[in-house]
Amino acid sequence: MNLADDARMLLAGPAGTVHASVDGSRPVALYLVDRVHGDDRDCRQLTYARWVSGSAHLEVGAKQELCAVSKGGPASVMWHATTGGRDNLWALQ
Repeated sequence: MNLADDARMLLAGPAGTVHASVDGSRPVALYLVDRVHGDDRDCRQLTYARWVSGSAHLEVGAKQELCAVSKGGPASVMWHATTGGRDNLWALQ
């Protein structure tokens, strides 16, 4: 997913494990929010964020969303997630 200065929702939980990688030199903030609308509007309030310049592993709760925003210009984030079940199904973006 390509990012600019606006926060974007990457995925809605639940997801047992999310692996996110940042492509490029600009850091990207990854953060969790409570799901209200189920879209980018929920990501407008950046509370605690983890700035990532390489990769990160996160867990997303059932009523949460994983959001991302870049710092200082365009960036690209790639991610995949487990659904939390025993079937090892992966969601790719």
